[in-house]
Amino acid sequence: KQLFAAPSPETLRVFLDKAGRRKEFSAQTVAPFLKHPEKSLQKAVLFALPRLEDKAAAPDVAGLLAHQDPEIRADAVTALGMLDGKGFASRIAEMMEDGHAEVRHAAIMQLKNFCDSSYAPQVAKRLKDAKAWTRATADEILEKLGDKSYAPALAPLLNDPDALVCSNAIHALTMLDGKTYVQQIAKLL
Repeated sequence: KQLFAAPSPETLRVFLDKAGRRKEFSAQTVAPFLKHPEKSLQKAVLFALPRLEDKAAAPDVAGLLAHQDPEIRADAVTALGMLDGKGFASRIAEMMEDGHAEVRHAAIMQLKNFCDSSYAPQVAKRLKDAKAWTRATADEILEKLGDKSYAPALAPLLNDPDALVCSNAIHALTMLDGKTYVQQIAKLL
């Protein structure tokens, strides 16, 4: 009870860390701290909630997708994906349009776990993302989905300056439509 009377931020961080690690507390106990004004505490809650494995906290986490701080939005996307990704997949997919690279990357990383072809058009847009990790993940997702119609969108990535993006594109094109792209791929080898 003293913890909730007038806790210091450091006391709360320790509490949240222990709550997540030991699963001694419920999401109902931890989730109210999402509204705490201190960013580090919000981040601690977003880290602890998925480890509590309680989907009931997902709507509270989803509320942070509109937060002004991109770090909080990115952490909220990750936590939401871990808590109830399939239930909030459309909201996570919307976050791929966020103006901040870290939020877009968090969203695409969570969508990678679902392998849902209904989000393929949004994923394909990320093939032109400024961040190489996001482009590389988009490559992987489109390959996993196995839809040959995305091969032409992947082809320009054979010349991507990032080696991982290029490597993923080679693999994806080989799997999706190797016969069409064999000459382009052979030139790179």
